[in-house]
Amino acid sequence: MYHVYKLHLSDAAASIINTKGWQASPEGQAYKRLSSASGDTPSLAGHVLSAALMGLYHHGLTVEAPSMGDVFDYDNGAPFETGVKPIYHCKGLRSMSVGDVIMGDGHVTVCCSYGWKSLPDYAAAAFAVMAKQIACQRPNALPQSA
Repeated sequence: MYHVYKLHLSDAAASIINTKGWQASPEGQAYKRLSSASGDTPSLAGHVLSAALMGLYHHGLTVEAPSMGDVFDYDNGAPFETGVKPIYHCKGLRSMSVGDVIMGDGHVTVCCSYGWKSLPDYAAAAFAVMAKQIACQRPNALPQSA
């Protein structure tokens, strides 16, 4: 079972960024850092935890799947059978992308510009605790089985 937590800016944060730029708010800076993260990004774990504390992660997806790659393919509209069984899908969020976090297989992993990067144990444990508090706050978020 995999749980995907997606980066998402509030309307208020997006409005500030659109008028004043990415550097105008801590949320904008955190989002920008993570949306271009690579596996060798310094302090990746700290960036993920900071973004979680700022409320930038939303529970986007829970699925049963053979692998993380299958989850990524499924959420990005792969036109072939991926063996993914959706359990929950939050409507209104973008597809899985760089900076998003996936929990499964005993790991907490960040989607990077090239591949995946597992968080170190201390950060994975902290994110897992925060994930219990993360809820998709979109008004059209409904459990979905397909």
